[in-house]
Amino acid sequence: MSHQLELPDELYDALDQAAKADGTTPIGWIASHLPKTKDAETDPGQGTLADLFKGRVGRIRSRGREALSEQCGQKFTDHLEQKRKEARDLSQTRKPVLRGAGGAEEQKENREVTPCGAIP
Repeated sequence: MSHQLELPDELYDALDQAAKADGTTPIGWIASHLPKTKDAETDPGQGTLADLFKGRVGRIRSRGREALSEQCGQKFTDHLEQKRKEARDLSQTRKPVLRGAGGAEEQKENREVTPCGAIP
């Protein structure tokens, strides 16, 4: 497909001189000054990660010897279980506090209250 574009003589002469100075044709000069089409650098959804980081300076390097990514799920589960155990131990050591009719907190010494979920 081709298109025709009408330019005033003055504009065409300026375009022709600029193209000759660059050693190209008027069409080549226009093409070299238009924005580039989409490619891997402008559209990160296309191409590889290496293409995305092409031309950038720097590196990420871990000097540690720890295996940080090994058994992540197990370590996280162990951590959660430890937190739950600590919360249970803490709730069993506290004295229960009941709210009175007026909204003020009253400590009941003579009455025992079982923790949630415990069956007397």
